[in-house]
Amino acid sequence: MLGVLPERPAASLEVNVDCTFTLEHSDRFYLRRNGEKLYSDVRMEGPLRRLELAIHEQMPLYASGAVFVHAGVVGWQGRALLLPGSSYTGKSTLTHALIRLGAEYYSDEYAVIQNNGELVPYRRRLTLRGESGAESRLAIDSALSPDHESTIRLVAFCPYVQGSRWQPAESSPGQGVLGLFSHTVTAQLSPNRDLNWLRLGSQHARFLKSERGEAEIVAVELLKLLEQQP
Repeated sequence: MLGVLPERPAASLEVNVDCTFTLEHSDRFYLRRNGEKLYSDVRMEGPLRRLELAIHEQMPLYASGAVFVHAGVVGWQGRALLLPGSSYTGKSTLTHALIRLGAEYYSDEYAVIQNNGELVPYRRRLTLRGESGAESRLAIDSALSPDHESTIRLVAFCPYVQGSRWQPAESSPGQGVLGLFSHTVTAQLSPNRDLNWLRLGSQHARFLKSERGEAEIVAVELLKLLEQQP
């Protein structure tokens, strides 16, 4: 069960319980959230996978001290790179390509920005999807300690589009923050808070935007750009 959680828990054991999951078995395996049926299957694998997804969906809603942005995140020479994007836009593939070049793994799911503007890891097993849609889960070793904080220096909005070339255009800080906001989990629940923390967390960042082709080529270029950031 611990394998579905990120290395850094979002809450202390001393706080009140916000959400409870139970897994039961009779004629089927039943997953319940706060007593209500969430998922059932004759095999255990389905409910366990749904539990993992539910945990990652619920955690940002109850983490009052941080804002969660859908993004891949890596570190390079003390600088953090964010790759915001929706599912199936290739952010995990690009994150993996950056890791293979030596970048430190923060997350392939969420950029977690605290209320002081610092970025913290949200490391889970990195999920890659093949052409058939089948998933592979990779445990990534990292030199980062679970509570290591970093500063965002580069944000790249770069969805994969087959046949596209990486031709990045600069975005203003205002446009960049709004782009991050569009990928924020709690944007509709706490817009003012989220915008303020995003501005604080990205105040030293450069924002780029471009469609991209193959991840390996773009990963090299992104690390070169990140090295140029102060």
